Amino acid sequence: MKFSARPTLGRDGARPSNVALDCHPASAGSWPSSLAEFGKSDVFSVEGHAPSWPSLPMTLMKSILVMLFCATLATNAAPLPADITAALQTLQKYEYGQPRLPLFTLEAFTGRATAHADQQQELAAAYLKIVTAPDSTAAARVFACQQLALVGGAAEVPALATLLGQPEQTDFARLALQAMPAPEAGAALRAALDKLTGKPLIGVINSLGQRRDEPSVPALAKLCGQSDAAVRTAACLALGKIGTAESAAALPADALEARLLCAERAGGKTAQDIYAALSAAPQPATRLA
Repeated sequence: MKFSARPTLGRDGARPSNVALDCHPASAGSWPSSLAEFGKSDVFSVEGHAPSWPSLPMTLMKSILVMLFCATLATNAAPLPADITAALQTLQKYEYGQPRLPLFTLEAFTGRATAHADQQQELAAAYLKIVTAPDSTAAARVFACQQLALVGGAAEVPALATLLGQPEQTDFARLALQAMPAPEAGAALRAALDKLTGKPLIGVINSLGQRRDEPSVPALAKLCGQSDAAVRTAACLALGKIGTAESAAALPADALEARLLCAERAGGKTAQDIYAALSAAPQPATRLA
């Protein structure tokens, strides 16, 4: 839905002094074609009503318009098309090896929905129901998580966070959280560092590095001292990907690859300091790196 402004003539047909704010809904609805009219005078009136409203400051008038518009968007979100609703119902019982036409339909619609906030929210809510429904198949949850990486937001984070500890779902839930720009997604990944072990933990560490999540630097620095070599390596590389002066300072001296990666990402003085330290090192392997 969008608004456009147009001038309107005064009662005597003189030079326009008022502006009509036109509403253009995305679909047919009950909104009037012209929402409100206001001008240089202190009188605010709604078209279709004979009496004018009491005199109000212009700032308050505009605030009222904004509140009315936002309330309408919140209560009149466009429903999903019938074919998409049917595809979502089919998805909930989908098993690997079955025809993928409903999935192709959903993938195409999901890509288009990212350009429309109302459809994106409706679709994200529908995928979340599939992820959390007890009768959804594992294949359906995996597909829904993949699509939530595109349309999901803060409202979907808690449900995805609960899947991080489930071996069959952890990678798909983690990748969905990794792709979400919402700060809540980063917070959920950081919280999982103290709860996971083994491959799920390494996956979360990698996702924090891909997000270049600066608040996770202290926790990743602790993991650089882990006895598990795979966890230690993943934590060092994640610090290198974050690429800040703080992450560079947290890297162990023997994490050569991570230090070079950090220099590449950070640039500037941080990169100069890292390169200088590596060049001055006496070990031939370090100088070669």
